[in-house]
Amino acid sequence: MNSRRLTFVLMRTGVFLVAGLVLFTVIGWSSLATTAVVLIAAAMAVQLGGIVWLRRTERTAENSPNEGAERHRTASNE
Repeated sequence: MNSRRLTFVLMRTGVFLVAGLVLFTVIGWSSLATTAVVLIAAAMAVQLGGIVWLRRTERTAENSPNEGAERHRTASNE
């Protein structure tokens, strides 16, 4: 998975979070609703961390293409 795909997943999760906030505000908050919103927000935080990590990884791979090729050759020789 690359950072663009994970960004799309993050945006989709954000839509679910907004929909949940609106829905539970309209029909009333329960403990189940609160738990659902907290879990969705936690999932967004994990996805955001993954995006940051993937972008850093992709950036270092772009800056040192020879290192990536050497790692690939070493892994295939083993």
